[in-house]
Amino acid sequence: MDAGKETLKSSGVVLTNTMPNFVDDSLPKEMLESMYTLRRNGELCDVELAVEQNCFRAHRVVLAASSMYFRAMFCRQMAESGQRRVVIQGVDGEALESLIKFAYTCILEINEENAQSLLAASNFLQMLRASEACCKFLQERLDSSNCLDVADFAEFQSCGELLEAALKFARQNFSEVSRHERFLQISYTRLKHFLSSNDLHLPDGEEIVFQALVRWSKNNPSEQLAHFAELLDLVKLPLLGKFSSALVSLTYIHVTWLCLLSCGSCTCLLLFPLKVRSSLQLKLQPIL
Repeated sequence: MDAGKETLKSSGVVLTNTMPNFVDDSLPKEMLESMYTLRRNGELCDVELAVEQNCFRAHRVVLAASSMYFRAMFCRQMAESGQRRVVIQGVDGEALESLIKFAYTCILEINEENAQSLLAASNFLQMLRASEACCKFLQERLDSSNCLDVADFAEFQSCGELLEAALKFARQNFSEVSRHERFLQISYTRLKHFLSSNDLHLPDGEEIVFQALVRWSKNNPSEQLAHFAELLDLVKLPLLGKFSSALVSLTYIHVTWLCLLSCGSCTCLLLFPLKVRSSLQLKLQPIL
């Protein structure tokens, strides 16, 4: 007979009287609080996690219930499953301590100083809820000065939603983002992503894109010859009213010509007025 059910037979008819089950919604929280008290008192702890110079005592069952990493470690006959002391490599000690506390209390203390280390540790330990909380924290605090760093970090951590949010913020605020010193350090791949995007917010026009490319090129001379022509092709040249004079003023104008020549011909000179074209052809004579 099922629990909570009472079966009655009357005149060959089976009647089932369903009895309400008692559910104590507060019990899970109380149990976790009791487990946390046991841990603080060092009672019934059956594992010690050693990281850096720290050692944290805990209960295997709590760790396994909150982390796929620990579940695999303790439940799949791995070497650590029978060890009292387990060394954890590649995780920040303070982050691990916070995540252990989170497993017991469901409270994760996130701030601007520890958000990235917590995200890295929660990804490593496969604590999905903690990872989502860290990503949300970082996403809500994106600004023009940190979005590029957050994008790189999110890509390294394989956090797709956070990566897209950071890149979208940068595209929507490209004019301001491109003026930061951090922009000069982005990779060729990242710059190509921005220049090829159709949703750049450019309140001051396409010239912002060209100026960003120029500044990046001057800061990355080793990559300019290889990529400048390709990146320049992504700029919407017809929208650049001052394009001719801006290009002539490039500090690395001789490298620019080499890049343009690498495209296959000098037909790009036809973009310029006749007077400017003549000047540029003189500059090209030594190269030709």
